[in-house]
Amino acid sequence: SLRVIERNRPLVTVSGEVKKPGQVKLLRETRLLELISFSDGPTEDTNGMVQVFRTQQPMCATETEMNEWNAATNSGIDIPSRMYSLTNLLKGLDEANPVIEPGDVIVVQKASPVYITGEVRQSMGLYIREGGLSLTQAIAMVGNVNREAKTKDVKIYRLKSNSKDRDIISVNLDSIKKGMQKDVMLEPYDIIEVDKAKEPIAQTIMKLVMGVGKTMISSGANSVGYRILY
Repeated sequence: SLRVIERNRPLVTVSGEVKKPGQVKLLRETRLLELISFSDGPTEDTNGMVQVFRTQQPMCATETEMNEWNAATNSGIDIPSRMYSLTNLLKGLDEANPVIEPGDVIVVQKASPVYITGEVRQSMGLYIREGGLSLTQAIAMVGNVNREAKTKDVKIYRLKSNSKDRDIISVNLDSIKKGMQKDVMLEPYDIIEVDKAKEPIAQTIMKLVMGVGKTMISSGANSVGYRILY
């Protein structure tokens, strides 16, 4: 007589931006949401996307699933994978919550950063999360620009494709706020520089005059006055 006491199934790997990454042995049908929850959920640094790699041919698969597997592997993809929205997954949508097979590798992706510097309330790095991040959103997240900011010429330094060099994109933030120009969607590793605006020459002269005037008034107040009799 023969009795099966254990099935030697490949482990499922949960990695990336989860609080407790690791490997899980499946003994029953399990869906993606349960495994994300079993890993204590996503971290704050995720971009909101989950990639599931199917490293082995599906067990007891339907004809549709096998056709999809064959189409993916025959097209030159050694390990087929699919992307799922973390937002839709947490909402409980069925299309974002697939059945996970033994041997699957689940990767909760890390968000890509952008950096803001210059005449803003707080120079810092931000993460591009699910749905993207626009320039105006990023400016608002750092507390907006300072009064001295050159908002008509905000520079975005963007990496060129397959290169360490960067393109320089000039953006008029005032025009965007007025609806005259489309907001710019930021890309991973963008550097946003808000420069300091130059004062008009008339304003500079006025400050000098006001400064001299204050000095003269102060000097006059501290001196002892006198009168002359003829």
